[in-house]
Parts: sequence; C-alpha cells; structure tokens
Amino acid sequence: HLLHRQLQLPDGDVLIHAGDILLENRSATAEANVQIADFNLWLASLPHRHKLLVAGNHDGALFDLGKASVQKLLPSCTYLQDDTLEVAGLLFHGSPLSTGSSANSAFQSHGE
Repeated sequence: HLLHRQLQLPDGDVLIHAGDILLENRSATAEANVQIADFNLWLASLPHRHKLLVAGNHDGALFDLGKASVQKLLPSCTYLQDDTLEVAGLLFHGSPLSTGSSANSAFQSHGE
C-alpha cells in the first residue's frame, strides 16, 4: 500500500513481499510506473540475498503489465505469478489469485 519505506525489516536470507505494493492503482499509469520504480529501489537497498514478490488485489498495474514486463521493471526481485521457484533448498510458490469483491480487484477470480 505504498508504505514499504516505513517498514523496519530484520536481515535474512529470503524476503517475501506478499502483495499490495500499490494503493488503489488499477491500471498501468505513469504514476504507477514511478511507484513501481520506487519499490524496486527500496528492494535493491535491502540486504536479503533473495527477494520474492507476489502481487495483490491492489496491484492492478502489475496485472495490466503482465508477468514479463513486471519482471523487467523489478529487477531487484523475482516476481512470482503462478510460479514455483527453489531458493536455498526451499520451494516457494506464488500466486496473486484472490477472491472477494473489493474495488481493488486485480487478480481476483470474480467467481469464475
């Protein structure tokens, strides 16, 4: 929700950010691209060797951009969108799919 710079995180080997890097952005606007770039800079500043990101229902810009474009905009992490990845001998699976009826409905199934 655009509050990443307020977080105080402990050091670690793996950081998992589980969605909602944006607030109410529902499309890939110029403002969203600036916010995504800031998030990437913040990630780059963290000491964690592995950084994983899964989008959330507030991340409409990531939905609009698509997996390949998101990964290009966020080179400081590995973006998981229905992917499984082995890191440090552990398997991580990330899916942004959620259910609900929020106005911020990126990646929501809508009963489909």
